[in-house]
Amino acid sequence: MQEARPHIIPSIEEWPISKFSENRENFVLGLRRYTMEKVLQHKKYNIQELLQKSIFLEKKRSKREKWKVDPNDEVKFWTKMEKELHEINLKNSRETKDFLPVLEKIIHRYAEEIVGNFRPKTFRFARKFLTGLFRRLYCDAKFKRPHKIWGDVDDLLNKLKIYGPVDKVRTLFEKGVVVFVPTHFSNLDSILLGYKFDFKVGVPAFIYGAGLNLYNAELLAYFMNRLGTYRVDRRKKNLIYIETLKSMNTLSIIQGVNNLFFPGGTRSRSGKIESKIKLGLLNSTVEAQRYCLDNNIEQKIFLVPMVTRYPFVLDANNLISEHLKRQGQERYFHNKPDDSFFKMFRTFLSKIYTSEAISYLSFGEPMDIFGNKVDEAGNSMDAAGNLIQLKDYFEGIQDDADYIQRESVYTKRLGQKIIDEYKRANIIIPSHLVAYLAYKYIQRKQEEEDIFNLLLIEKKHFVIPKDLLLTQINFIKTALKEYPAANHDLKDSSHLILAFGIRYLGSYNNDRPLKYISEDEIGTESIKLLYYYHNQLSSEIIDKICSTKDFLQLYKSFN
Repeated sequence: MQEARPHIIPSIEEWPISKFSENRENFVLGLRRYTMEKVLQHKKYNIQELLQKSIFLEKKRSKREKWKVDPNDEVKFWTKMEKELHEINLKNSRETKDFLPVLEKIIHRYAEEIVGNFRPKTFRFARKFLTGLFRRLYCDAKFKRPHKIWGDVDDLLNKLKIYGPVDKVRTLFEKGVVVFVPTHFSNLDSILLGYKFDFKVGVPAFIYGAGLNLYNAELLAYFMNRLGTYRVDRRKKNLIYIETLKSMNTLSIIQGVNNLFFPGGTRSRSGKIESKIKLGLLNSTVEAQRYCLDNNIEQKIFLVPMVTRYPFVLDANNLISEHLKRQGQERYFHNKPDDSFFKMFRTFLSKIYTSEAISYLSFGEPMDIFGNKVDEAGNSMDAAGNLIQLKDYFEGIQDDADYIQRESVYTKRLGQKIIDEYKRANIIIPSHLVAYLAYKYIQRKQEEEDIFNLLLIEKKHFVIPKDLLLTQINFIKTALKEYPAANHDLKDSSHLILAFGIRYLGSYNNDRPLKYISEDEIGTESIKLLYYYHNQLSSEIIDKICSTKDFLQLYKSFN
């Protein structure tokens, strides 16, 4: 059984996020100054054009895209900013300094909206509440009876599976600022990650972004406002807002606050691990490190890629439907409406009593902001194991243009390093392996690689021999012995792996990706869900094993 580590900082009041929150007012003022400097560095717009465009977009948004969470004076504020800008224009002023008061007011409003808060008292309550909830969800299904309704802590520890260099990650919290960059598959990711870090890894809480739309729910907003969440409004597209948001990340890292953000930007719709990531927030880590080096601040920044995995995803049906609509357009025929959130949640609650949950987290190798691996002492190392000095990366820079250009190159390189680490750290779990093998068999049997063509075939033609899957699983288990570094949860017998895989897949969907249609045959009620979970495997090792001559020979023996 995996054990919980003791907290590296036992007192919540001593966590960096707590001290950051205590100083929130000063941070907002510092963020305003920092963002103004960044905005004024932009050469694409002059300050007058930038303010005109931003105010126009915000007035349009505040009238056409109203949310419950929006301030009551939203329209009034932007009308006032428009009036103040108009008065400056009437004076025929072209001096930047004349426009600064308007810019300052806008940035301050954004900063107040974005920057969150953290309350130790609320965190303690959430810790107790989530422990009770997860003990309930993660206890064995056979024990879900009234007299054993809450399960036990040991069972919970065993169901929250963690892989990778956990102790190294813990050590790095004492060497600098840690920025977690996980994959993103579920709306539960942030909650589960935060709970695992506290309950099992024993590291301080972090700040992380959440869509402002989530704050429309008052109860949810109450807790997010007090648990370190900063607000991200994806309706706002103007440069001033984007720069304020990015600067929030940069400045918080400079001040020693641990961060988490999803480089993919949103949940994976296809089920695949991200192959492209957004570089905006990632660039803030490079900018923060450069700022520390330039200002002789002894603050090193470490990035930790992470892969999250679940045997089933609550809204998988909606996610894959959205992906297929985008990719297939007129080729995707989708007559059945997607499940609503409330319908999925009702199904989720109704099946809690008959299912047992499990989740996986794999830490990748920590790296610096240039993608170099780091040792336990936080030293950066090149591929040959030689020490690297980070300041050397910024040698010879003459002006801000050189900084921006070089940081852009470093950020792209860092993004690719994170993607590579996702692939290496991925976890092979029963449900994804079974889905992968079943989907590959259907492709081979139907002689069809295209998912959109497979969607047109009647389900009755998708029949998979049970014994073939068992043989393939056994083959892969044996082959994985040649890859001792591979993360997998395939320790059980092939029969149990198959049984677990089929049971978990689509636990909360009416149409099951896999189900027994006879004692010896397995079918599917949803080829698109099977495709989604097949995509979740995304393992170069499995692809390599399944392309060997000996593995391919297994198909012939079942024809």
